[in-house]
Amino acid sequence: MTKKKISELLTIAKDVERSTGWKVWKMGAYKKDGKTELYLSYHGQGIDSVVYNGDYEAITDFEDIYQDWISRNLYKESAINLIQQRIDLINSPSYFN
Repeated sequence: MTKKKISELLTIAKDVERSTGWKVWKMGAYKKDGKTELYLSYHGQGIDSVVYNGDYEAITDFEDIYQDWISRNLYKESAINLIQQRIDLINSPSYFN
């Protein structure tokens, strides 16, 4: 997962919250079939079917990091680095041991 994609996800979430009033409910990444995907869901809206059905090999949530960033408790680069660490963890062979 690239830092650019993580940055884009954070920006999209923030822009949607501002423009629609929807609030982020779940945000994270999952690993399925060896591929890592980001997901984002808002209160009252749908969620990725893979997440809903639990059809993944590994998952990590990071809406807490997002909330710290929009609350100005973290710089965006710090938030991206923390998210990248969580994603790296689910991609690590030791995650499954």
